[in-house]
Amino acid sequence: MSFAKNLYIFLMFTLIGSGIYLNALDNPFQYDDDNSVMENFHIKELKNIPRFFVDPRLSSSNPLHGGHYRPFVTTSYAINYAVGGLNPVGYHLVNLAFHVGTAFVIYLIVKAMLGGRLEVRSQKLEVRSKKQEARQEAGNGDVECFAALTAGLIFLVHPFNSEAVNYTTARSSVMSGFFYLLGFW
Repeated sequence: MSFAKNLYIFLMFTLIGSGIYLNALDNPFQYDDDNSVMENFHIKELKNIPRFFVDPRLSSSNPLHGGHYRPFVTTSYAINYAVGGLNPVGYHLVNLAFHVGTAFVIYLIVKAMLGGRLEVRSQKLEVRSKKQEARQEAGNGDVECFAALTAGLIFLVHPFNSEAVNYTTARSSVMSGFFYLLGFW
């Protein structure tokens, strides 16, 4: 499948995800967002970023609650704070970007599993399955693309995943899911 088609699908995912979560972008902080973001003075200075990687207590305003070693999440909060302060819209946008990215990676994984061409290039050697080429020539690639698109869209729009965008502290879940699936792909 061409890069242009994948780009089109990614843009479609972005538009659909944005449309669905547009009303949630200006929701206030909630639950653990107080300790992790609003009251966490550690994220208010970018110079603290290296310390996030050695001291897990900096992930929260209360050292008793901070103990989760999530330096990339805390770093993302610090960058969010540097760009937009405590405006929850920016935090929700970052969560939405990871959510859309995860849905797109799911699309890529399912597409690869159902019939994306396996190309091994080593010393100009290309290996392709004859059966796969015949299916693609017969138009089955469209069915595979449809199935992959459906899987990604279901993940994107399913209400079960709305916490990933609405709850700022759920960023740890959405980031871990995104990077895990990206590594799998």
